[in-house]
Amino acid sequence: MEHAMIPRTSRRTRTMLLALLATTGTTLASFGALASTQKPAPVVISAVHGEVQVLSLGSPVRVAVGAVLNLPASVRTGAESSIELRQGETIVSAAANAQLEIPVSADPAERLDRIIQSRGNVYYSVAKRTTSKLNVETRYLVAVIKGTRFNVSATESSATLSLLEGLIELRDASGTDMIELTSGQIGSMSADQPRIRVLSMTSGETLRAGRVAPVDDGSGAQNSSPAASDSSAPQGATQSTSAVAGISNGSSFSKGIAQSAGQGAVIGGSSRGSQGGSNGLLASNVSADALVAATRLAH
Repeated sequence: MEHAMIPRTSRRTRTMLLALLATTGTTLASFGALASTQKPAPVVISAVHGEVQVLSLGSPVRVAVGAVLNLPASVRTGAESSIELRQGETIVSAAANAQLEIPVSADPAERLDRIIQSRGNVYYSVAKRTTSKLNVETRYLVAVIKGTRFNVSATESSATLSLLEGLIELRDASGTDMIELTSGQIGSMSADQPRIRVLSMTSGETLRAGRVAPVDDGSGAQNSSPAASDSSAPQGATQSTSAVAGISNGSSFSKGIAQSAGQGAVIGGSSRGSQGGSNGLLASNVSADALVAATRLAH
């Protein structure tokens, strides 16, 4: 019985293919290992104006454009001062009288996973994230972000978030109330309201009441109505509408607005930082109602 003989050229070709596959596998594994160990971009000061105090690893650092902040870090801006931080494509722009704490990230793949904003007005442009979400925490509100643009105003008695783009999961500090905020909406929470209030930037309509008004059911007892209107302004900021009406289409520091591409409106306030910067925001605290009124004027 005759057996088929495998030509030597076929054996040689097979050997070469096996060697090529082995080499390719090793190369891909090396690239994979390199990608998994690649460190995320550092936090860098990209613009600064006025008196700003920064602590890095618990020690004061020279506040200058290009300086790298090692975490944990804290940032405080004085009156008529501002600072902009960049981490890769993510921008954090703090206006006057703001205070931020940036802890060490629990996720090695993300440099920033948590920012604690005690007070002031801060604009966030968060680049799309591949792993963990970014939490921005105030005394009354916690925003969970995958990638979007928004502004947060925090005081001792209230917090307001204005969403310019994308979606944000918003919850109160206790975690008992949680909503999903969409582009063009404002969420606010204060010390004397039991749940998150939601307003429309453009119409000023209250989409979700922060307080539940009592309803008389005819029996003499008063029940709560979740659909009741909430006409009271959020606590904290009391700045007049005229102070936040400097709104333009596109980015503008000089007119005091954190806004781009004509989407929505955020706040009026300080002038542009003297050492560069980009389309962030430099502003003072304002209420959600004032933001709505300013947006109406812009349209």
